[in-house]
Amino acid sequence: SKCIALTYQKQLDTFEVVLKSRFMEMTVFDPPSNIRSEPNGSIMCEVPNKENIVIYILPEGDNPEDEWYWTEYCGTGKWGVIHGTQIRPKE
Repeated sequence: SKCIALTYQKQLDTFEVVLKSRFMEMTVFDPPSNIRSEPNGSIMCEVPNKENIVIYILPEGDNPEDEWYWTEYCGTGKWGVIHGTQIRPKE
């Protein structure tokens, strides 16, 4: 059972590294900016100040001109999206 537990833990560690590599900090540079429930959906909360937020780096949607990024800014487990025009690399 120790061997199985060790193997299982190694897999979990690998998945955690992969998952964390898909997140990054970006700066909301011209607030206020809305976090929405889905692209163009209802507003969940607002980023009121220029600040860094963590986003999921793979955009939502098929149109590269209209990229939305997932974030938990509104609270743990409360996933919403922010439009790509509202963020830029961390300052």
